[in-house]
Amino acid sequence: GNVVTSLRQAIELNLTVDQVRELATSPFRYFQQLDLPAGALFLRIGILDRTANKVGTLEIPVTVTKGSTAHKPEAAKGAPGGTNQP
Repeated sequence: GNVVTSLRQAIELNLTVDQVRELATSPFRYFQQLDLPAGALFLRIGILDRTANKVGTLEIPVTVTKGSTAHKPEAAKGAPGGTNQP
């Protein structure tokens, strides 16, 4: 029930017609590194689409072990709208 960390970020997608067509047949991927404390947590994600004026949320239970790290999959590089940041 307590917030342990939060992150707010806005991204703007300027997609080409070809990228929009690609998104119709494959998922949109966005990767964000989070610094989470060890323990059992719930990761709550909210998305606001300002163009369509729609909101979506998702809550995922996660267990973070002390000293654990996550790595971005190689397949994510160059995804439409994706980020190549670590």
